[in-house]
Amino acid sequence: MPEAPFGIVPWPQALQHTLKRLELADAVAVVDGLLHTARNSKLPANSALREDQIRVELSRTPNGRQVLAFSDADSESIIESFPRVRLRILGYDVKIQVRLPSRERLDLLIEGVVSLEADGRGHAEPGRYVQDHAKAARSAQLGIIPLRFTFAQIIYDWDLVLSSIENLLARFCPEKLRPRVPQTV
Repeated sequence: MPEAPFGIVPWPQALQHTLKRLELADAVAVVDGLLHTARNSKLPANSALREDQIRVELSRTPNGRQVLAFSDADSESIIESFPRVRLRILGYDVKIQVRLPSRERLDLLIEGVVSLEADGRGHAEPGRYVQDHAKAARSAQLGIIPLRFTFAQIIYDWDLVLSSIENLLARFCPEKLRPRVPQTV
């Protein structure tokens, strides 16, 4: 393993620590961030952080392969990763960064019916607030039911988020509702 300055851990070591210590959804959020950064940043070609190397490192262990199976380099933030992983574990079809005809993107689209918009700090700005509500209306015009949750709700009140999604699916397309099983994420 390459040497690093004091106080800085080489990324492969940090990744192995992640795989050993964190639960699946947490580990996937970390890996999503690594993959997204490696894919989308303007790092030099000889950078220590490359997507192919991250994938090789993950492929070395069963836990790493499981995390890799749930990971998505297109996920732009931790508040997209958590619900995506938790919903996929339950068997739901979840797509991220779905582009609307208006060129706007939905954070998550669940079963092609419910959109989950994950609001971070930037969504509190007055202009963004208006844009977000207009996007919700355009989604509804397409038959997509928009839901908005804050970072705190997604991370700390997952039962509220999940029950909201499942109640909408049960009401508008019950065939897409998945049986509830105990979640270990």
